[in-house]
Amino acid sequence: MKQTKKRGLTWKLSKRLLSGLAAGVFIMLLLYIGGAAVLKESIFEPIFISLYEKELHDFKDYVEKNHIAATDTEALKSWAEDNSIKRLIVERDDALLVDTAYWGVLNFGAVEVYDTDTSFHPLVEFADGEAFVSMSQEYEFIYNVAALAVSISLGVAVCLWIFAGGMRENIRYIQKLEKEVEVIASGDLDGNVTIEGNDELSMLATGLDKMRSTLKENRQNEKDLKESQNNLVRGLAHDLRTPLTGLITFLEVIKKQNRKGEVREDAIDGAIAKAFQVNSLADELFEFFLASTKKEVELDRVGYVDRVLSEQLSRMVSEMNYFGYILNDKDIEWRDVTLKLNFDYMLRIIDNVMSNIYKYADKEREIKMSLIYEKERVGVFFENYIGDYEREVKGNRIGLVNIRLFMGQMNGKAEHEEGEDTFKLWLWFPIYDE
Repeated sequence: MKQTKKRGLTWKLSKRLLSGLAAGVFIMLLLYIGGAAVLKESIFEPIFISLYEKELHDFKDYVEKNHIAATDTEALKSWAEDNSIKRLIVERDDALLVDTAYWGVLNFGAVEVYDTDTSFHPLVEFADGEAFVSMSQEYEFIYNVAALAVSISLGVAVCLWIFAGGMRENIRYIQKLEKEVEVIASGDLDGNVTIEGNDELSMLATGLDKMRSTLKENRQNEKDLKESQNNLVRGLAHDLRTPLTGLITFLEVIKKQNRKGEVREDAIDGAIAKAFQVNSLADELFEFFLASTKKEVELDRVGYVDRVLSEQLSRMVSEMNYFGYILNDKDIEWRDVTLKLNFDYMLRIIDNVMSNIYKYADKEREIKMSLIYEKERVGVFFENYIGDYEREVKGNRIGLVNIRLFMGQMNGKAEHEEGEDTFKLWLWFPIYDE
């Protein structure tokens, strides 16, 4: 499967910014260059012509009222300055008479002017005769500045619109995540966190969803543990009541026999057996509360499988053979695989395994024990046949609960499978990579 390349927010924002800039520059050039003539003819030129006609009308009134001659340079310059005329030119017979851009005195006929356009250089009646007049307030410059300003404004607007369009997607996504986080914070862990894209925001959403799943799993585990604890306490109370009742009965019999001076040994043995049964249940209850604590466990044994497991498994084989159980460990194979575990917990786990076998296994049938190697874990496997007593009386199974809790404290896992006449148990230890 082709892996999707991760694109970060910085890359996305840079891409959107460059796209906006490119589009903005394109729009600016299109408007300023391509649309210049259209803007000039449709908007600016009518305005400029109207202003020019007004200035020309004022100039004619000034000339007529003050009897100004076409060669009266000082008077014409003075009017041009008063009316903010950038340049005033007076021409007659293709010769330049007045040019306000030239601050000296022109001799008539000193400069010739060619190709006069009378539409922009109208004839004006001066005191000394007609002459062509041209006035300029740099309307062309004003138009260029205005066109450039409009083009830049629209270009910037397009750039910001494209960039903001991409930002709106991120903002909407952040707002959606904010609402989903508020739901999680309120205690509702059933809803999923929306994961979109492949950037830092999606990574954040993935982390939030994992956190939600973990919180939900932890809450369910706490609920199951509490329910399990309640069930175990009820079961243990019932299981303790039975041997305690028997112990009290034996003690009453011994008391009566003592009065008669004939205490029987079988009554004393029975009382002692019931006391041991109570003591065994108390030990199991202690181990349960020890295993169910949340304290961090130090994994103090690190080494190959034979080093960290062989001691306890060998002890189990020796002890069970001593009590007459048939243990088949021929399928155990030691490999150079490293495990990391807690020695004290391992000791308690094996004790619980043996305790369950003593209570429920058929002593006359073979018990199998082997090692299973997988890619990321190693399993210790046990299989025994169930005795007739186990079929008749179901215990509280607190030993299995303790095994599961102890294994979980060491980052392992315990699994069991119970058939009609067989019981299987797997103890899974994660392989330790140094």
